[in-house]
Amino acid sequence: MALAFLFAPSPAMNAESYDQATARLEQAGAAAPPGRLYHVCFGDRDNLRVLDVWESREDFDRFGQTLGPIMQELGVAPGQPEIAEVRNTISGAASTSATAPAASHVDTHRAAHDAFNRHDMHAAVRNFRPDTEFTDHARGLTTKGPAEFIDWLQGWVDACSDAKVDEPSYIDGGDYTVARFQGRGTNDGPMGTLPATGHRLDVAFCEVLHYDSSGRIASGEMYYDSLGMMVQLGHLNPPMTG
Repeated sequence: MALAFLFAPSPAMNAESYDQATARLEQAGAAAPPGRLYHVCFGDRDNLRVLDVWESREDFDRFGQTLGPIMQELGVAPGQPEIAEVRNTISGAASTSATAPAASHVDTHRAAHDAFNRHDMHAAVRNFRPDTEFTDHARGLTTKGPAEFIDWLQGWVDACSDAKVDEPSYIDGGDYTVARFQGRGTNDGPMGTLPATGHRLDVAFCEVLHYDSSGRIASGEMYYDSLGMMVQLGHLNPPMTG
């Protein structure tokens, strides 16, 4: 049975602290944690309270491992919540004009690429879970969690300051989406231990994302031709033919 958690922080939580907390949760990939069914913040801007509904106590406790340190750093003590079983919920009829259609997994995938093209790395991991794993098969590298994935993304921008996901196409596969695109940019910075060459990159990529029941990205995989990329950069000679 679902549980309702009512928080009345002491000392009182103001709007600035709440906004900072939500921003930090978003950066940590925990803005929409698994198991949370409902969230509302209400009250006077200088005395806010929070009501959450969770599928289970275990889901709430798992989220608390991320939330607790953030609140502590902000100097906010959530206090002991009032907890009760949810007997019933009744949803009102929303106006069609005021209700946006639910985002599809393809929308989520596209939004992550749009964020990368803006070099907004935190927005790119908006729908990551704290435990999301992403594997770069060309390098044999797996990142764990939003922070490591942001470092991986930043590596591309460090190597190509104009790095861009170009000409993307998306396939909706239910719990999976597949994106094919050209990764383009000018190598004007170091790529790992390799120096910048000033060469243009134009490499075909294939990215697969897997989503959980809450629509969050649970895992991802990336495939591309690393040998061809090294040839384009000028670090390797083209393979002999014939």
